[in-house]
Amino acid sequence: MLNWVCYTAVARVPFVKQIWVQEQDVPLSVNDMAYQQNGYMWLATDAGLYRYNGRTFSRIHDTISSFCTAVHANGNNIFVGYKDGRVGLVTEQKITPVLFKNSAPHSTIKALRSLSETVLFIATEDEGLYISFNGYLMPVNTDNGLSDNFISDIAIGKNDLLLATDAGINRISMDNKKPALRFLTTRDKLPDNIVTCISASLHSEMYWAGTQQSGIALYDDSQQSAVPLRYNTPWTFGQVNDILALNDEDAWAITEEGYILQLHRVRERIFIRATATNNKLKKLVKDKTGNLWCATNKGLLLCTGLFVEHISLSREYKLNDYTAMTCDTSGNIWFTQNEKLYRLNHFTDTLPQFIGSLPVAITALYFCPRSGLWIGSFGKGLYRLTENRLTPVGIPSLTGAHILSVTNRGESIWVASFNGLDEIRIMEERPQIVHHYTKQNGIGSDYIYHLHTDRKDRLWMATDGGGLIWYDGSHFHKWDTTAGLKSTVFYSVATDGQGNVWSGSFDKGLYKYDGIQWKAMRQKEGLQDINITALATNGAGSVIVVNRSGIDQWYARDHQFRHFNRRLAIGIDSSSKMLNCIASDASGNVYAPYQEGILVFKSQSGVNSIKPDIYIRKQSLFFKELSNTKHTFSHGENHISFSYDGVSYSNPDRLHYRYKLVGYDDSWVYTNNETIPFAQLNPGSYTFRVQVSLSDNFMNASEDSYSFYITKPFWGTPWFVIGCLITVLTGIYFFVKWRENGIVKLNQLQRDRLVYEYEHLKSQVNPHFLFNSFNTLVNIIEEDKDAAIHYTVHLSDLYRNMLSYKDKDLISLKEEYDIVQNYMFVQKSRFGDALHVHVNISEILLRTKKIVPLALQILLENAIKHNIVSLSNPLHIYLEATENEIVVRNNLQEKITKDKSTGIGIENIRKRYELLTQKTISYGVINKEYIVKLPLL
Repeated sequence: MLNWVCYTAVARVPFVKQIWVQEQDVPLSVNDMAYQQNGYMWLATDAGLYRYNGRTFSRIHDTISSFCTAVHANGNNIFVGYKDGRVGLVTEQKITPVLFKNSAPHSTIKALRSLSETVLFIATEDEGLYISFNGYLMPVNTDNGLSDNFISDIAIGKNDLLLATDAGINRISMDNKKPALRFLTTRDKLPDNIVTCISASLHSEMYWAGTQQSGIALYDDSQQSAVPLRYNTPWTFGQVNDILALNDEDAWAITEEGYILQLHRVRERIFIRATATNNKLKKLVKDKTGNLWCATNKGLLLCTGLFVEHISLSREYKLNDYTAMTCDTSGNIWFTQNEKLYRLNHFTDTLPQFIGSLPVAITALYFCPRSGLWIGSFGKGLYRLTENRLTPVGIPSLTGAHILSVTNRGESIWVASFNGLDEIRIMEERPQIVHHYTKQNGIGSDYIYHLHTDRKDRLWMATDGGGLIWYDGSHFHKWDTTAGLKSTVFYSVATDGQGNVWSGSFDKGLYKYDGIQWKAMRQKEGLQDINITALATNGAGSVIVVNRSGIDQWYARDHQFRHFNRRLAIGIDSSSKMLNCIASDASGNVYAPYQEGILVFKSQSGVNSIKPDIYIRKQSLFFKELSNTKHTFSHGENHISFSYDGVSYSNPDRLHYRYKLVGYDDSWVYTNNETIPFAQLNPGSYTFRVQVSLSDNFMNASEDSYSFYITKPFWGTPWFVIGCLITVLTGIYFFVKWRENGIVKLNQLQRDRLVYEYEHLKSQVNPHFLFNSFNTLVNIIEEDKDAAIHYTVHLSDLYRNMLSYKDKDLISLKEEYDIVQNYMFVQKSRFGDALHVHVNISEILLRTKKIVPLALQILLENAIKHNIVSLSNPLHIYLEATENEIVVRNNLQEKITKDKSTGIGIENIRKRYELLTQKTISYGVINKEYIVKLPLL
């Protein structure tokens, strides 16, 4: 069972996926990598340091060098080593050099490890080891006892430091009382002096090491000696470049020749399962979701070996022909191809073994440790495998029956069919009927798709029309819609590691029963598809759900589903649509068919966590990046935005976010955006909270937050309010005294009011003129684009004059006439001979008389705007001036449809004259002419 030769057997192998750091098919050598626990992946490459969040690679700004050779993550500290010996530290999206007080390495950095922020171990290519403590470097090399100055790797133990060198394993005691340095070579049973990597086993003093030529070595620190090892196959995999130790018995390794090796130790024997790749593999790390990541000469490789593998079978075994599966206690997988029965032991078999066939399709398989293999058929009843022969079970109620499911409870075998439920026992070495149950005697439905016995020895039945039914040994109990179940058709039942019962329905999704109530699981909770075809639980209690869109795996601790489908791009394109075609072995591994063979969901996957993480990557003030240490802002610094990263290595394309700004709005906002701005924030205290999930279910979701405070303006502070109060009281006092001065102050106040009103009227001119000018421009554009260009040029001249006169109460008649000439030029360009302006104003009046600004222009504009202007009905406008007044008149030919007007023209002119002088204007219709008379001042 442990003979993992893999070259002669149909092996369980992981899925492997190539990931390009740069563009597709553009290789970039990744020299080292580090996984920041619950966070990013950091890659030391030939082109600098990259950060990976499961979806995108971000290059970190680096002023030190572009050739990174080593990287190490310890909490929030990310250390980087370079080819020229320098060391950097990632600080706020950039790398800053680590400066040592007494000396610095000048040789290529091979590995970095740290105990804390102040203690750093630096392995170099030919200068030995450096230990940095509070900024000072202490060299450890051949001058003070090291066996060789070429150090490939470092492992930190409980009380010591182990170094992989070109001259064996060096052990440095970190016990302050007895500091010591010793080394092991081939004289100490080490298989090879050139040790390329070393990894500490968790919770023990055992170390796995890789060598250049002789494969794997094992070092027992408690005995301070090497453990002699033997392989189950000759070592042909090349130089070991990295090892990931899981425990004293299990580890993974990668080699220079491109092999990913799963290692299992039984005392002094190492059993190897190998997966070949087309890459030079350099570094191996594990993330919290169970993925293995390999740094390669091309980029990254993703390996699924810790949680899902596959058994590849030839095209002879078709996905649509799988009808049933089960596992026995000897490690055999039993499966069918319609009417044919096969057995497969992936440790020993080179091909599935054909056992036999039935005259009809096989519909159910079940292995009972006491009574062997039971086989259900479509229309031919129940069979058993006895002495390697398929023999029918001669029970009348099952003769000719369509068998759908078989299980055992206690000493009985239970068989479900379209005819109800049969309880069978082996008596005198022959199966005999104990009881036949139907809809009439308690089970609620004659159509039972699946049987399952839970940990409490309850027999569960998934039925068509009768819902879910369970049997306690004496009575049948039926769940109905009042318990939360919204379907009466169920296909499968399973029990997880916590004792929860799960059931898959026909069209209402997945249901979970925690002993108190049923809870529905649908797309909102992350389920890919509500049409469930099969359920099973692995040894760690994780639930495997097969549906029409793929396979989902429920992680109870995270309250999330992991998805397996073609979007994952690891070779899973489809799964079986056959009901309950799934199986579990004695170790808790779950088997399900897919298009290339059989998927294996490993039981240890339950120790992993697929919950995505989230980090607020930066804060920006008016879109300019802020330091992470800034938390207080002035009242004017009130436009703050947040950019955050969702980090996921299980299903990175399915991230969901929600956020809220406490102090601004306490409700959650759901979004797919990764940058959120907040503008015009009021003074006060705020906390930005953001969460990430693989679905709309945010129970137990990861969260990051940032708190900040916006100060009040100085006029909102208490001292300013008190000052204002004193000022107001003082003002009241002086106001009373001022009021007592009587009529003088009152007259002054009236004069101030008149000035204010006049300034207000002047302010109306600009918007009035602007509004009408653009209305005119719209009309010209529709009729003549060239005229519109001339109009725009002269319009700019008009605005220039208007701006120059905007602060004047009066202008000369000559200045006003210049405005009129500009205005009439553009209007003549538009109307031609349809418009005639007749001017009779003497030069003396132009020089000596004054008028309010833009008065004539407004009157001309109104005449054109409110009258018909055409060749058949030309408009004549007359401007005539005397010593005291100027008259503007035009023939009256009003438009049927009035143009839009602000209505402030004549009234504005009248009020401005009223405030400036006692003279008044007059206007109205006389003898079919519209006449306006303005006083000259």
